[in-house]
Amino acid sequence: EIVVACPSDKNNNVVSKETFAVAKCESGSTLVINGAKVDSKELDCKSKAESNVIKTDRKCANGKGTVLEIGFKVISEWFKLLEVCHDLDEAKTYWASHTIKGDGIEGKVYRSTARPAFSRGEKWLYTGFNPDNAYKQNQVDLEVVTGTLGVSKMVDDKGKEKEVYMEGKDRLPVPEYYWKIMRNPQVRGDIQINSIILGFF
Repeated sequence: EIVVACPSDKNNNVVSKETFAVAKCESGSTLVINGAKVDSKELDCKSKAESNVIKTDRKCANGKGTVLEIGFKVISEWFKLLEVCHDLDEAKTYWASHTIKGDGIEGKVYRSTARPAFSRGEKWLYTGFNPDNAYKQNQVDLEVVTGTLGVSKMVDDKGKEKEVYMEGKDRLPVPEYYWKIMRNPQVRGDIQINSIILGFF
């Protein structure tokens, strides 16, 4: 069974006309919803689904951050997508944790986007490991934690290094380091990728 939902007020599925429905797999891409056969490719929401944020009582980052859950509320059920360790006062996120469902990955990989991208060095920087292999779709769930560390510094017009913030003098800091840890629960060991953020203006 598959839960088909369109979270948010006055929203519904264009096929079933309901906010929430339970679908059963028939064959291939065909689902059965309320006794009617529907092609899963036709499923869509009338309007954009709205996510929710739940503030928990859990602390993180040595007490500096609060764990927030981000997901969708459907009727009385809560479907968590990820957890975030966030400093509510400084508007700073330390890390985000989520699980990639390997059996549901069928999306296209886009190699180029309109936004700035990372520049990757030569493969010899990763002795004995090709980072491209970490993205192969092996139908295995992958636990991923992404985070940042430090505050980037740039030289001002007076030749002095100053920390870079996107809001005021101490809010929304531009991180100095970006890191990601990927863990396959079925094998021993983790894959960790670190990078330094260089500012170009």
